[in-house]
Amino acid sequence: MKSIKGGTQVNNLKILVVIFLLFIFMAPLLAQNNPSPMANPLKHEKKVYVSEDHRIYLPGRETPLYLRLATSPEDGAENYLLYNEESRKKAKATGGQIKSLPFFMEGPGRHSIVHPSAKYWKEKKVPVDAILTPDRIFYIYVDEDIPNSKKIISKVPQIKKGETTIYGRKITIDLKSTDKTSGVKETYYSLNGAEFVPYSASLNVEKEASYNLRYYSVDNVGNTEKPNVFLFALDLTSPESEHLVKNIHKGDILSPKATFELTSSDNLAGVATTYYQIDSGKERIYTGKVIPIATFRDGEHTLSYYARDKVENTEVKKIYKFYLDKIPPEVKADIVGDQHKKGNVLFVSGRSKVKLTATDNKSGVNQIKYLVDARQTLTYDSPFELPKQSGQHSINYFAIDDVQNISPKKMLMLTLDLTKPNSKYAYIGPHIQVQDTMYISKDTKIKLTASDTQAGVQKIQYQLDGGAVVSYNEPFYVQKHGPHNVAYYSTDKVNNKENENRVEFFVDTEPPVIHHHFSIKTTRKAKMKTISKDVEIYPKNTMVYLGATDESSGVKEIKYRINKGKRKTYIDLLPFPNVGEYTIKIKAIDQVGNVKADTLNFIIKDIKPAN
Repeated sequence: MKSIKGGTQVNNLKILVVIFLLFIFMAPLLAQNNPSPMANPLKHEKKVYVSEDHRIYLPGRETPLYLRLATSPEDGAENYLLYNEESRKKAKATGGQIKSLPFFMEGPGRHSIVHPSAKYWKEKKVPVDAILTPDRIFYIYVDEDIPNSKKIISKVPQIKKGETTIYGRKITIDLKSTDKTSGVKETYYSLNGAEFVPYSASLNVEKEASYNLRYYSVDNVGNTEKPNVFLFALDLTSPESEHLVKNIHKGDILSPKATFELTSSDNLAGVATTYYQIDSGKERIYTGKVIPIATFRDGEHTLSYYARDKVENTEVKKIYKFYLDKIPPEVKADIVGDQHKKGNVLFVSGRSKVKLTATDNKSGVNQIKYLVDARQTLTYDSPFELPKQSGQHSINYFAIDDVQNISPKKMLMLTLDLTKPNSKYAYIGPHIQVQDTMYISKDTKIKLTASDTQAGVQKIQYQLDGGAVVSYNEPFYVQKHGPHNVAYYSTDKVNNKENENRVEFFVDTEPPVIHHHFSIKTTRKAKMKTISKDVEIYPKNTMVYLGATDESSGVKEIKYRINKGKRKTYIDLLPFPNVGEYTIKIKAIDQVGNVKADTLNFIIKDIKPAN
């Protein structure tokens, strides 16, 4: 029996250790619902129990027993205490009053009080109990067995977490107890530290919380079971999941480089599985790896996800709507200011600027990058000029949107024209330089021309005598007599303007003045038949002198014709040795072609000189 007690003590110690560890583990959970200490089991008195079939059960082998005899089964019948021989011997030896001594059962189980048949006792060498008949045996039962209680839980999803069982639905707990000897008298339970009360009906647990159920049973002789401890919790709350957008995104506008990460948490049982689905695709189990989206089309999409915990609480599906922006910005280049396209070459001036603009279909333009002549990459913020170096330049440019989509690189080839055009003038018609003055006629045209080695000439403009600026279209006349000046300049097709040029000239619109003289003076006149007018008469061998003067460009030549003769250039004095009527047609021409005509009529006669 000592070995049995020792084993019981060891088992009890293990139970205490387990309960202690469970208490440490469940303390945070139990503290929410069990602020008060655990109640102690009730005290149960050990006593003799007589069953309905009149069996006597003793609460243990230490129960003292005394025998009394009665001659009647009636209650209150006279009875007589039996003394064993030890009592009588002690009383006889001491001479004192006899004292009844108890006897004890030797161990648990069934014991008997018998009065065997003397005949069989003496004659038969067989065990006494083999010769007993029911009328010669009285049974007494010693009950040292402790009742055994167990719980029966309704079947719902559950998981064991440490020493705590977590259930995913409300549960019903039934307590069942058995006792091998005197039978179960009562079962008691305590929930979350409350006082122990008798168990009478199923326990319905419906509230989400952590629980500590203790229960035990007592048999009919007062043997009391050590309280059983059942730690459990109801987890009726579904897990909570959330998504995290990793990498590049702008609000709900996501880059193809963006990924999703899902996190799920559960208050008690823990998360079992997290599921996700994009659009109407296949529902998948989230493994903890990021979810890529680069393969999906540009546009609106939906991420659906939810979690299920280890006791089958399922989260309401969450929906996240996002826009996958896979389209890069559209970027273009414009020239602000002077520009001219000549064939496939685009000319610009030193004043011209390059303007870059970009648009994006969704997330918006983040920045525009550009390189001039494949040099350093710069961030565009305002229109910029080209390096001040004539010739061809390249502009490489691209745009980046707010989710880092990069547009294809574009290139703009420009030719920077820093060269001014060159213009010049020419006279079309009579003109002559006399000393430092250029003389032209009113019929002389002024022609302006310009040349440009790159973009080409756009226009020529001029001012006559400081007047209004006019565009040159064709050679022009200046017909007012006198000195003039023309200021002129040309502009090329990218508005490079030439420095002003100036030309001065004198427009000679006045013809020469013709002079003539006769070598002999006369006072005589006669009617000239061919013109019917009176003209002067000169003698034979009279010489005629022709002359002309011009105050501007000067006389170029004098032409004459006598009567119907040939037109000749006047060189020297004209002799008239023959008599007759003479008409001299005279023309004086100046250096720019102004002509003055005159006619000289006279008669030559053979006149003798007067005495």
